[in-house]
Amino acid sequence: MFSDYPDNVIFGIDAFELGAFADAADEFQLLADEYPADAFLGHAEAGMAWHTQGELGKSTESWLKAAAIVESFEDRPTVSGRSVLEGAASFLINDKTLPYDGEDFEVALLHALLAWDYLRLGLLDDSLVEVRKGYAAQEKAEARYETTYGMNRFARFLAAVAQEADGRLDDARIDLASLAEEIPDHPAVKYSSARIQQLIKADEDERQKSEIILVFERGRMPEKIAAEITYDTDNTVGRISIPQFGSPSRPAQGIKLLLDGKEIGKTERLEKVFQVAKENLEDRIAWLTVKSIGRAAAKTIIIEKIAEKVEEEKGDFAGFLVKIVGSIWQIVTERADLRSWITLPLSIDVLRISVPAGEHHLSLELLNPPNQRGGSGKADLGIVQCSPAKPVLIHARSLGARLFTSVHTPAVTSAVQP
Repeated sequence: MFSDYPDNVIFGIDAFELGAFADAADEFQLLADEYPADAFLGHAEAGMAWHTQGELGKSTESWLKAAAIVESFEDRPTVSGRSVLEGAASFLINDKTLPYDGEDFEVALLHALLAWDYLRLGLLDDSLVEVRKGYAAQEKAEARYETTYGMNRFARFLAAVAQEADGRLDDARIDLASLAEEIPDHPAVKYSSARIQQLIKADEDERQKSEIILVFERGRMPEKIAAEITYDTDNTVGRISIPQFGSPSRPAQGIKLLLDGKEIGKTERLEKVFQVAKENLEDRIAWLTVKSIGRAAAKTIIIEKIAEKVEEEKGDFAGFLVKIVGSIWQIVTERADLRSWITLPLSIDVLRISVPAGEHHLSLELLNPPNQRGGSGKADLGIVQCSPAKPVLIHARSLGARLFTSVHTPAVTSAVQP
């Protein structure tokens, strides 16, 4: 109630930024255990740490715990999953008394990231289940705010890749067509759409191509900060506090893939995570402002009524003390809810490209990396076998000038028949 989320996760964030992902995951897990109201974020942040390290079993385990918390709120019989007591506490104290169940875009991205990790594990059915859950989260958000978000482009891209691998070419074509309507000039979408058309025509040469799919998570979301206004009445002092995003650090502009020392492609932006996050907050800010003003007014009225009563019974000085203490209480308790999924990337970029079959030396380089110490902006992936009809899945994450990578060539597992 009296501390802010960015302060509570400072040790986990520091470890994450340094690439000590196991330590970061432990810190985030402690948050989930010690602050039940923030358990969703604790599990989500821990999952991101394992995800960035390439520990997919551990990342999916943490993220499934976060998803279960979201689902538990949907099953509660109260409006918006909140009890009457929780609603009253948030109105009389602040929104940090409420359990955090994720912003809509965070829930959608949680399922998209789960889909990516399942795809890297070769679990197509599980990947597609998470894609569908992400779609449901997006539809819920768009119905609530009567607007269209650019979220779930990444999930739709993954759905097309998984469906193609599963032999469900018409489904993949439909998802790619939807993506092409939103971002018609994206190279990965254009490549994938052309490939699906050839596969539908039973082009065996296309089927036997060796491919690389590179997903690049760029930078880190900024922490939320409080925008505050202090006001005076005749007898008391109060404050209104509203959350807003701080300014992010400048990330690299993209990443290029080198095969045997030669550049063969670079990633392009697919999911603008920070932009969607700001739009999501903007859609809620009017309600948050009204709620903060109403809460501040209610506290002020309560303090003044109590002070009047005390003055009648104990005298002016006692009433004055009540006003002073009440004003301090109002200012201390009126704090913006600064909780958010901080380890999310600013954006998700992708590259999909065909390569000659065989063993190749692969490496990555950041494009215009930030001028920061502690990272070269380069990663050597070593010798990788590129096999026909078996894509190499590369994951990369930049944190400042540091670059963290993992490579997977999963065996496809699916119970669905083509």
